[in-house]
Amino acid sequence: MFLTPNSVRHLQRIGLEPAVEKWGARVGRESRYFRHDGAPIAPVQVTDSSGWNATFGMHRADLVDMLANALPAGTVRTGHRCSSFEQDGNAARISFANGASAEADIVIAADGIHSELRPYVFPPSSPVFHGSVAYRGLVPHERVPHWPTDRWQMWLGQGRHFLTFPVRAGQLINYVGFVPTDEKMKESWSAPGDPECSQAGICGLGSAHSGAFKRS
Repeated sequence: MFLTPNSVRHLQRIGLEPAVEKWGARVGRESRYFRHDGAPIAPVQVTDSSGWNATFGMHRADLVDMLANALPAGTVRTGHRCSSFEQDGNAARISFANGASAEADIVIAADGIHSELRPYVFPPSSPVFHGSVAYRGLVPHERVPHWPTDRWQMWLGQGRHFLTFPVRAGQLINYVGFVPTDEKMKESWSAPGDPECSQAGICGLGSAHSGAFKRS
């Protein structure tokens, strides 16, 4: 994932800038968009309006750990899948599949496209497949030592794009291959893909895919 100056500024305000510097991989002014043949198209903006460069590639697991570790012990509780919600004039209550329940003044639903709580505040709708699939993966930098760790790079083709940027202080290179497909795929960040050759026609790309969906 990518952190830009606005988000880093908020992390800075809560004392997490050192953790961002430690676990992130800052990308600089050599970040570029390219044509499929390698011809440069345009630079990527990596600074805010004042010229401050706080743009980082960040491994999602590192960001989650960084945020969780900054909270008091016991604040984050895993293994709880929300199953129902109710509220009255005094409190909001949520129940979980493991039999636990919780009561609070405010409940914030941040559980993604398959949210259990979204239907309580907005009419149900089905995702609409957008006709493209993203194959994602990580490569240890030591396996491609020539690859730069100070830039975000994206190659744009006819309906097919390829993106790379460093994460985990440059120890890993994140890549994403975007390809069109007529076959509807399961929307997922973790569904297994075929690393030898995908049905979309790209060989050797990644071990996971996610469909590009939008809400109807």
